[in-house]
Amino acid sequence: MAKRITIGIPYVYDKGWIGGAYYIINLIKSLNILEKEKQPSIYIYYTKDTDLSIFSKVSYPFLYFKEEKIKESLTLYERVINKLFRIVGQENYFYLLPTSKDIDVVFPSLGRHYFSSIPHSHKFFWIPDFQDYFYPEFFEKEELKTRKITHRRVIERKINLILSSHSAKNDFKQIYPESQNQISVVQFAVFPSKEYQKIQIETLLTKFDLPEQYFICSNQFWKHKNHITVLKALKYLKEQNIFCKVVFTGNPEDYRNPDFYQSLLDYVEREALNEYVAFLGFIDRNEQLKLMSEAIAVIQPSLFEGWSTVVEDVKAMSQYIILSDIAVHKEQISENVTFFEQKNEQALAKVMATILKEKPQIIRLDYQENQVKFANTFIKTVKKSIDKRL
Repeated sequence: MAKRITIGIPYVYDKGWIGGAYYIINLIKSLNILEKEKQPSIYIYYTKDTDLSIFSKVSYPFLYFKEEKIKESLTLYERVINKLFRIVGQENYFYLLPTSKDIDVVFPSLGRHYFSSIPHSHKFFWIPDFQDYFYPEFFEKEELKTRKITHRRVIERKINLILSSHSAKNDFKQIYPESQNQISVVQFAVFPSKEYQKIQIETLLTKFDLPEQYFICSNQFWKHKNHITVLKALKYLKEQNIFCKVVFTGNPEDYRNPDFYQSLLDYVEREALNEYVAFLGFIDRNEQLKLMSEAIAVIQPSLFEGWSTVVEDVKAMSQYIILSDIAVHKEQISENVTFFEQKNEQALAKVMATILKEKPQIIRLDYQENQVKFANTFIKTVKKSIDKRL
């Protein structure tokens, strides 16, 4: 039997970007689809204060956790302590830096010192998208500088790249035409818990004081997510004497634009749209999915995405979505969707009004195909890199 591939995942939980955590969870869940002999060993490397609760309901037979208690070399005292820990059936207390003997692949490579002894050929760097290039006004100068330095290092070291869409691949080639990185497109899929289906929608409508009919927009409150166009569409509908409710979920904090969320609240107040909106904040994931599944339609107005988790959620539950007409969205979905010009609030409002009159016919999708493709594409990408070294 061939040696099981070992993948090291440096994990950082960031409530400000929950999409990164969901990506890791969905990746691990996808690997359950593979035949047992093809399933890699996954080592989650984390620091002492990292919140690992998101893994509590993840079932995968080869999932392990290693706290980063690292040493360049071990003293005699530390070796004795390790031996005592092993005698009582526990893992070592002190660890050496992992090497290529321990890990076949690091993904996503974050450039942490902990993996400094791993060759660059063993690393895969994931770039979610390139909005910093196309919308630099949404970022602080220091972050723009850091991102450019990071990307340059990835290019100079020719580290393998995983991108989530062909749109992102085209962007990368446009921005860095000189790069010689090996680029793989791995379109991720989601694995929503079936727990949300057990929730009674009436319970949530009462809890959040919502009407039976509503649209929903589930995004972090970041400027490029384009919430303002939804609010402007509501203003237009109000002027046409058409009432509807839009539910917004997501973390209201944006470290890049700390006043953004308040600016949306100010707009609602100024235009007297309070009855038209409900801001629920960062809510339980299963409650979010239930609200999405029972909505008239989901609205995803984003100006930029690498591969939208919201769109994947919609595909997984065969829900209808109103979607901004950016290239990656058109790459991502072609059924149960109406596109609108991304900054045209009247176009969005007209789509909403049409759906309010008559909800479109839903086409049931076999989403398992997407999940299988995600797992197979990822493991083939990793294996191809390993085989090149032999």
